[in-house]
Amino acid sequence: MDDMDSVKLLVVGEKSVGKTSFIRRFVDDKFTLETKSSVCMNYFYRRIDIDEDNELLVHIFDAPGEEEYKFFTSLYYKSVQGIIVMYDANDTSSVEDMQQRIKDIKQKILSDTVIIFVKNKIDVDGKHGAEIMIEKLAIENQITRMSVSCLTGQNVEATIRKVIEEIVNRKRKLREEWQPSNVRDKSEPPKMPKKRTYFKLMIKRILKKL
Repeated sequence: MDDMDSVKLLVVGEKSVGKTSFIRRFVDDKFTLETKSSVCMNYFYRRIDIDEDNELLVHIFDAPGEEEYKFFTSLYYKSVQGIIVMYDANDTSSVEDMQQRIKDIKQKILSDTVIIFVKNKIDVDGKHGAEIMIEKLAIENQITRMSVSCLTGQNVEATIRKVIEEIVNRKRKLREEWQPSNVRDKSEPPKMPKKRTYFKLMIKRILKKL
């Protein structure tokens, strides 16, 4: 897969939106109810099959959701290829700061970093008006939106694979955009600057004095 053998992902979002449950569902295929918020950056990993012959090692960092840890989390933005911004489908407070969060992320990430919105708890009935804001924010920033249920496991695996797919496509696109303007056609020899002879310089100086 484009010479990639590993990928680093960061999962961010407000506390209690289900970040750790999402990661554990992907890594262990088990549902773990979050009883307390993370207060440090937790690390998980899993190998996934890309095709019959290739595997990809997926590193996932689980960011704490508390306000006081946001600066600490931002230090990881340049170290990952993909950032998953998770929110609760039925909790308005979990989406209220997303506009500022996305602004902060986009100021600090590398140009090929992929951002994706993930709505959790779609197994629970109910919708809220903030969903309109999320949709608008996604369109304005060209961010893909996914919906998952950590309880049932619905779309969890598909979401991770979608992020990886976008990372590969983004890298390929940037590489193609770079090549035409930086690679010279080998069949065309480089143009050499014309050398001015000593005689021509002397004539020019004489003419200036006349």
